[in-house]
Amino acid sequence: MSDNLQHTGVKGMKWGVRKDKLRSSRKLSDEELRTRVKRLSLEQQYRNLNPSTIQYGERFVSTTVGMTITGLAVMASAAAVKTIASVVSGG
Repeated sequence: MSDNLQHTGVKGMKWGVRKDKLRSSRKLSDEELRTRVKRLSLEQQYRNLNPSTIQYGERFVSTTVGMTITGLAVMASAAAVKTIASVVSGG
């Protein structure tokens, strides 16, 4: 058994990235480009027809955060009014 470590990969290649995905649009044939554009268009149409649960989650979080910030602002303004009223009344 040898203690040598040998690298058999492609120099400059990133882990998990396939070479065919690195090809630029200029190197694609017309048919390959047409196929990819059609696929992306179909995926976009599908997303528009079937909103994912992630979008509902994002809406829930933004609504909840908005309500929390509004609630904090109301409580802060009520506390400020109470403080000002006690200062004005001298107590």
